[in-house]
Amino acid sequence: SPSDEDTWTKTADVTIGCLYLACFAFGVPNNLASLCFFARRCCNSRPNITTYLYCLASLQDTLISVLALYCGLVLLRDRDVWDPGVCTVHLILFLIAERMSVFLVAVLSVSRTYTLAYPMRKINVKSILTGLVVIWVLVAIATSLLALPGPFNIEFNPHDASCRLEIEGHTLRAATISLNMLGIATPAIPTLVSCVLSIRYLKRSRKTKFGSIKMTKQGRKRMRKTNN
Repeated sequence: SPSDEDTWTKTADVTIGCLYLACFAFGVPNNLASLCFFARRCCNSRPNITTYLYCLASLQDTLISVLALYCGLVLLRDRDVWDPGVCTVHLILFLIAERMSVFLVAVLSVSRTYTLAYPMRKINVKSILTGLVVIWVLVAIATSLLALPGPFNIEFNPHDASCRLEIEGHTLRAATISLNMLGIATPAIPTLVSCVLSIRYLKRSRKTKFGSIKMTKQGRKRMRKTNN
């Protein structure tokens, strides 16, 4: 019946809304603590690229946790979006954070694999950070263009209580979907490849380590026989 459906929808909204608020309540302080920890290491020592990437990842996750607050409040307020402009800003910030989070994971994976493959070589931290800033600016500019008047329109969808990007024209919609899939797959491919290579290098390093231990024991036995 309609009343039962409304009751179920209200219960689902309250449950999911509370989960969003829990993500905000636990995510913001923990990510800020992580950000302070890695930022302190960046200032007090000579950090490697991993420390900087963890610092940026903590900042990115803090932003995502803050954005979860808006989703939870909308659900708890009977899907009241307040101002449509807030919905537009929320979607743009979420898209930027989503893209950069995936990209940071890819950079972290590739840098780890590079360190395992070439442990004696130094990574140019300044070049990587400059590249990250350039990519972040480009992603932010490209995503912000969605708010301009034109074929793109950001609206609140009351059926799933989310801000959604509406695109006019079948061809443009298909092209936008393809670009979004490409934007997600592009960082995913080097991440997968680097993870496989990292496992391979770690296995090789483990075998070499055990082999050196074995040789050391054999060398000790030979030295004892020679001395005797």
